[in-house]
Amino acid sequence: DAGRHRSTDTVDWTIEDYPEVELTATTDPMTSDPIQVDTTTPGTASVTWTYSTDDEEQTATVDITPAGTAGHTHDGEITYHP
Repeated sequence: DAGRHRSTDTVDWTIEDYPEVELTATTDPMTSDPIQVDTTTPGTASVTWTYSTDDEEQTATVDITPAGTAGHTHDGEITYHP
């Protein structure tokens, strides 16, 4: 339906299986994120929602595959950059 607008109500996320990740030290001494983060085993999450235009519940399952870099600030706060 062109021009039809729907919004979602009652969105619930659940982590079903946590991913397994590997942390590797990077070789670049100038980087502020010295840890490489790679997924070795994907996790899964499920999401359930309803649209505002009907009461039929919708469900989907998605993979969780973190990848990026990690480090810390000068104040010691841990950072993660996908």
